[in-house]
Amino acid sequence: AGRQAGGGLVMVEIAVALTLGIMAALRARSVAGLRSVDLGFNADGVVAARVALTGTAGEGPAATTFFDELFARLRVAPGVESAGLISTRPLSAPGTATLIKDPASPPDAASNEVVADIRYASPTLFETLGIPILAGATFDDRDTPASRIAVVVSESLARTFWPHQRAVGRVLRLELYGGITASVVGVVGDVHFVDARTPVRAAAYLSSARFPDGTRDLLVRASGDGSAIVGSLRAVVAALAPGVPIFQIE
Repeated sequence: AGRQAGGGLVMVEIAVALTLGIMAALRARSVAGLRSVDLGFNADGVVAARVALTGTAGEGPAATTFFDELFARLRVAPGVESAGLISTRPLSAPGTATLIKDPASPPDAASNEVVADIRYASPTLFETLGIPILAGATFDDRDTPASRIAVVVSESLARTFWPHQRAVGRVLRLELYGGITASVVGVVGDVHFVDARTPVRAAAYLSSARFPDGTRDLLVRASGDGSAIVGSLRAVVAALAPGVPIFQIE
C-alpha cells in the first residue's frame, strides 16, 4: 500500500510539473506576442506624470498659462529632448470616447459615423511619443479658444470615413460640448490606448490649448536615463505651483 501511495504521489508531482511547464510556455508566448505588437508609439526614455491643478488655477486661461510656462522651463532643462501633454496617456485608462460623424456622407451610408477615442493633446505630443504624422500637420499656436476648431485623426478613423481618399481638409462633427464641428488638419498613426491585446480603435485628437484643463498627463522624453529628470520635473512644477503634486509617475 505504501508503494502504491508513493507511486500516486509521484504521478501527482509529474502532473503538477507538466501543468506549470505548460503555463510557463503559454506565458512566454503571450509576452513574446505582446512585444511583437506595434503599440503605435515609442515610450523608451519617456517619463510620464499626471498634474492636477485645483481651483481657479486649473481653469481655462490659467491652466494654459501654467502649462505654457512649464514647457518653456522644461525645454531648457538638462536632459530633456521634448515634452508633450495629453488628457490620458496610452495604456493607462480608457479615457473619453464619443460619436463622430461625417456631415458630407449620406445619412444611410455605412461609414457615416463611428465611436472614437478622444484625446486632448499639445502639438509636441506626437513628436515626444514618436507617433508618426502620415498626412498634413498637427496643431500650432493658432489653435486657441478663439480659433476654428482643428482635429487630428488616426489612420483608422480616416480609413473608416474616407478610404483611399485624402482626409486633410475634411470636416467632422463630434458629439462633444453639445456638438462641435472640426476641420481635419492631420492624420497620425494608430495607437493602442487601452492595452496591447485590444484592437486599435479610431481616435481623434483635439488641441489642449483650444480646450484647456488643469488635469493633464505630462510626457517628457529624456536624452539619457529618464529617471534622472524626475527630480527636475518635480522642481519645475513646485516652482510654478507650490503644493501641486505630480503623481502616477512612470
